Amino acid sequence: MNKVWLLVLLVVLLLITSCGIWDPKYPSLWEPVLNPTKDFYLLIGHRLDANSRQEDMYMSLYCKVTCNSVKLNETSFNPGSPYFGNDGYYKYEFEIPDGAWSVLAENTLNYEISFPAKTVVSTIQVPDLYTAQFPVFNSAQDYQLNWTIATDPDYQRVSLSLLNGAVPNVYESADFSGSVRKYRWKKSEWNHLSSPGYSGTTLKAYNYQKANGGLVWVLRSLENGHSKQSGLSPRIPFQELERLLQREP
Repeated sequence: MNKVWLLVLLVVLLLITSCGIWDPKYPSLWEPVLNPTKDFYLLIGHRLDANSRQEDMYMSLYCKVTCNSVKLNETSFNPGSPYFGNDGYYKYEFEIPDGAWSVLAENTLNYEISFPAKTVVSTIQVPDLYTAQFPVFNSAQDYQLNWTIATDPDYQRVSLSLLNGAVPNVYESADFSGSVRKYRWKKSEWNHLSSPGYSGTTLKAYNYQKANGGLVWVLRSLENGHSKQSGLSPRIPFQELERLLQREP
């Protein structure tokens, strides 16, 4: 386990050097990883591959005390054994059975987090699904992505991963308002690459809520590219406290 977390920390340091526009108006998913202060952080997510339509759900929890259980719309999820970090937080990565993402099918998500001395109960809205046509990447041109989503989430993130030859090299990302429906990357952002190529694009819609000393995110993402064989991009432990890491977002 310690070796895994050393790898995670190394990837975090590498990703910090990648290019991104981080808007301080929105709660940072880096906070639980790099500077946790709240009683708990819960991230619930659903992602969909734009081509294969493969989908999955993930859930991560950081908390100052142990967690007894998490319930989403009356479905219970066993937290299992946590990893206890040097920052004093228990870190849970939930095992999600196939098909369990049906708990996110409703627009409203009722959640219950049971700790030894308190139970947090609240409701949060689930973001809608994205629809997008991903254009063919041409390194000689700007790259613009347009999309639709039925209702505005609290905020969004879009990320573009590029290759330099066969090596993952550029990760361009931005946070912005839930009302935005397009984003353009300037070709100057990859002009320094000797052989730029497309790796993948990810759209993420976030809703968040401060709850009883903690912070809860629910997100939906739409992915294109990344892995032609498995559809969805690979994940690592605590992947999404911005997938930690998102070589993913």
